[in-house]
Amino acid sequence: MNADERTCPACAETIKKAADVCKHCGHRFRAEAPEEPAKSGKTSGCIFVAVVIGLLLLVAKCAGSGVQDSSPTNDDEDSSTATDDGAYDRTTQHNVVIASRDGVRARLRDPDSAEFRNVGFYSGGESPAVCGEVNAKNAFGGYTGYERFIALGEQTAFLASDAAPAEFADAWNKLCVKADADEVQIP
Repeated sequence: MNADERTCPACAETIKKAADVCKHCGHRFRAEAPEEPAKSGKTSGCIFVAVVIGLLLLVAKCAGSGVQDSSPTNDDEDSSTATDDGAYDRTTQHNVVIASRDGVRARLRDPDSAEFRNVGFYSGGESPAVCGEVNAKNAFGGYTGYERFIALGEQTAFLASDAAPAEFADAWNKLCVKADADEVQIP
């Protein structure tokens, strides 16, 4: 086959590339759009990480005092108070983890089948986040296997399948960093 020829998908005969209709069977070819240059994977990865971090920072800022509590309380022995450096208290961490699990569930096809593991609150990275793994049923009723997620509350949740593996790994490494004050870990 010459460089100016192609194979008809309907009859497998060789025809000219410029032909709109196969001369052997009458198959019509769709008009092909001009090829666009391939985008750099590194650029799209940086954009994904920036969007994830930006959304998490926006949610944290909008939540304001609802997420970060710097007023000391002695009402509950199980709840430790926030430190002077702005660390999140245990109760706040727990509440953010619970809300984040609800946000992840909302993204799943079968939310009631969600099984979580290694879920924790992490504030040592660029933005506070809840990171962990979730397993849930697919459309056929079978479990898909554990998948990592990054979330902050009910409105912001990202699954590993939302991006290329390298992009999600980069976001995970920047956000899922444990600080000394991070206590809430849910198996």
